[in-house]
Amino acid sequence: MKASRERWGWSQQELAGHAETSVGVVSTIERGKLEPGLGLASRIANALGVSLDSLRPDVPGVGRPLAEADACVDPKPASAA
Repeated sequence: MKASRERWGWSQQELAGHAETSVGVVSTIERGKLEPGLGLASRIANALGVSLDSLRPDVPGVGRPLAEADACVDPKPASAA
């Protein structure tokens, strides 16, 4: 998140304004002390013009192609068995 913010040339305060949160929250997230909820993460991603996945590249499975994710699900409905 910090790298994306810095690409825009924004301070933490500017990102906070664009994401409708406080500078304290932005700072705490960037230091890894707070995991934002989906709503806040979505506002931050939208403000930065990035995907939610790009904010969390360290999470296993994030950004997996849909076909790969679908391979984990039985394609036949239970009634078809």
